[in-house]
Parts: sequence; structure tokens; C-alpha cells
Amino acid sequence: RLREVQGLGPKRIAAIKESWGSGQAARDVLIFLRSQGISGAYAKRILDAYGQRAVAVVRGNPYRLSRDIDGIGFKIADRIAHSMGVEADDPRRARAGVDPVLDEASQRGHIYLPLQPLVESASALLDAPLDSAASRINEGMGLHGAAASSTTLAAGACSIVVSGGCSGLASYIWRSPWDTL
Repeated sequence: RLREVQGLGPKRIAAIKESWGSGQAARDVLIFLRSQGISGAYAKRILDAYGQRAVAVVRGNPYRLSRDIDGIGFKIADRIAHSMGVEADDPRRARAGVDPVLDEASQRGHIYLPLQPLVESASALLDAPLDSAASRINEGMGLHGAAASSTTLAAGACSIVVSGGCSGLASYIWRSPWDTL
């Protein structure tokens, strides 16, 4: 029908078709996000951050939103994950529940957090019994019985440190001191 409009040449018609196609893809992404209970404002931020990959990213790991999208924390990402059928014992959930605890400790200037307070805080956030949270965290971080190992968390690279019978999480690339200047 665009050919019937006087004054529209082939280049302009091609541009209009391309614009309409990309707009339709964006609408499809927004419809999916809204169907998961994501507000319009957050859906727009997610679309801006991930573009056409937004549906695949959110389906792949909804907890990624808590570290990539301003304003979406663990609780909102957890609600979204729950609406998508992610179980409470999913290792991705446990791993995502550790990140805010480590981030808070880092903001207070800590570069090391003993595992016991980490597990206690994460347990409260995950709303899980302490022993259950500990095993979920170990599984989510890939720490199956390792006395000392390295793992990469969303917030930065960390090492599990065992010294004198005490173990904890030490951050060696957490935040640059220049970030606060």
C-alpha cells in the first residue's frame, strides 16, 4: 500500500518497512516482559540494555537483571524468576542471593567476608533455612567440597580462602578505589 502514496520512492518505502519491522520486534519483547509482571519502566530499561536479545537473556537467567539493570535488585529479579517457574532451590537463585550480601560488605569497605556471616545473610535474603542456604550457595558457586578454590561471581572475582580453620570469601577484584572518586 505504500507504493500507492504519491511521493514515496523505493528508498523511503524500504526505510519505512525496516522501521516498522524493528518496532514490531521491540513490541514483541515488551509484550513478553509485561507478561512476566515486569513494569513498563523496567521493561523499557531491559529492552534498552539487551535489545532484541532481551527475551533470551531473561529466559536464560532472570537473576542477571539484578546486576545489569539499575533499580532491579534481587527481590524483583526473584519475583520475575518465580513468575517464570524458576524453583526456590535453583542454583542460579542461590548465587544471585550471595551477590547483594557481598556488594553490601564491599560498600562498607570489606574485601573479605567469613562464610558464616555470608551464609546467614544470604539465608535471610533467600528465605531458606541456614543449612539449606549453605548447600545451595555452595552448589550455586560451584564449591562442592573444595577447601580453597576460585569462582567468579556477578559482582567480581572472588576466592574462597581457608586459613587457620576459618573460611571466607575474599574479593580481589571487587571495586576500584577510583570508582568512589
